[in-house]
Formats: sequence, C-alpha cells, structure tokens
Amino acid sequence: MPSIAVTRAELSHDEFGDITVIFGRDTIDPQKRKENKVYSKDGWTPTVPQIEYKPSEKVQKRIHDKYYALAREVGYETVKLLANA
Repeated sequence: MPSIAVTRAELSHDEFGDITVIFGRDTIDPQKRKENKVYSKDGWTPTVPQIEYKPSEKVQKRIHDKYYALAREVGYETVKLLANA
C-alpha cells in the first residue's frame, strides 16, 4: 500500500522507499475532499491482503493436492516457501 508523507522541502525525504512522487498539497487537502485525511504521525495501513472467507474443504483439498504434486515434480525444497504463503 503506498504511503504519502507531508514534509517541508528543506527536510530530507530519501528513506521512504524506491519511488518518490512529488505533487502539490492540493492533491491531499482535506478541505478539498472529505476523504483526504492528514495525520500527525504514521498511520497503520494493511500491507498484505486479508482472508475474507474460508474456502470450502473441496477447494482446500484441490490446493493441497496440487501443492504436493508440484513438490513431487520439482522437489520439496523448491516449493516449501509456498507452504507459508
């Protein structure tokens, strides 16, 4: 999830990630749009998708079977990172 930092031009802003986009303050001005929020500190934002529903047992079995078929084909060391994804 991208973040926006509001800072003054004379302050360093080079430790926030690989991409920096500079735009005018009216882009996030809360007086222009009520959806725009400005906080005095970092806000928590989700960094990974969240599970919204539990898949059926049939779907879980299909995923399980495909995972182990792939593991047998290319080796367990190759696919073990997928087990915690």
